[in-house]
Amino acid sequence: MLDATIEMVDGVMVVSPKEMKFEPKDGDVVACEDYGCLELFIFKERIDETECTCYCYYYEKDNSLSVDNDEYIVSRFATEEEKKKLFDKLAEEGWEWKADTKELVKLKWKPKVGDTYFRPDFNSCMFMCYSGKYRYDTMRYIKDCVDKGWVFKAKEECQEFCNRLNDAINSVK
Repeated sequence: MLDATIEMVDGVMVVSPKEMKFEPKDGDVVACEDYGCLELFIFKERIDETECTCYCYYYEKDNSLSVDNDEYIVSRFATEEEKKKLFDKLAEEGWEWKADTKELVKLKWKPKVGDTYFRPDFNSCMFMCYSGKYRYDTMRYIKDCVDKGWVFKAKEECQEFCNRLNDAINSVK
């Protein structure tokens, strides 16, 4: 990373570049280009001069995202375009970066129109899993379920939720 001083010498502007040390802080988006492949990270802390831990890692070559706290080598701050790539990939994978609390948050899955989803069947007073197409369910009802986190992509997730809900209800009786 470069910085520069600018001064006037005999009426001529002189720009003198000076080398700055790369000092990322917790939560900064940083990058490394290893063998021509872009790698993006959300920086956590330095281990030594070359290695650090990161909240997540995006490898452009195979478009993969890893949400971990492993050791990596980073060399510079990411550009705005690179930051967008990382945050777009996080959103695509169902994650959101909370810069104020320095944490990655797993977002609840939300079905799109036409997606098959599973939810408890409250109309029959039994907590059974329901599978259907989003466009056929009532918009208000499905929105309430989505907002509460009661819509699932997999039948097994929904069944587990129903079992826990049944256990909670039975423990109150």
